[in-house]
Amino acid sequence: MSAAQPQASAPHVSGFTLVEVLVALTIFTGILVPLLGAISRAAQVSAAQKRLVAMCLLDQESALVRGAPAQVVALRRRQVQGQEWLIRVQSSGTGLVWYRLKAENGGRQYGEARLAVYAAPGRQRP
Repeated sequence: MSAAQPQASAPHVSGFTLVEVLVALTIFTGILVPLLGAISRAAQVSAAQKRLVAMCLLDQESALVRGAPAQVVALRRRQVQGQEWLIRVQSSGTGLVWYRLKAENGGRQYGEARLAVYAAPGRQRP
């Protein structure tokens, strides 16, 4: 009888098959796409919220300008929801005074308003 000869085994290669990689990528993409969409929507909501806050601050400041132009300051700091906002006011002209108001947060301008106010003789402006 002949002795049993050991069979030569193929070298064992470790790793993933192409099908396994494609399935993993599909699952990863299925999770990542909705997540990125949610992050994008959150950023858009945040920017829209800041524009809305800027509009409200500019409306308040324009009411102050119309009511008491002599008390207008060139730079006003406001705290809204823990964030610091800067309201800048520039004026030009005599008689009919033009005001330009800007609302800024974090160094970025989120809103601007322009209005004209009649300055009666003897009323001062900044």
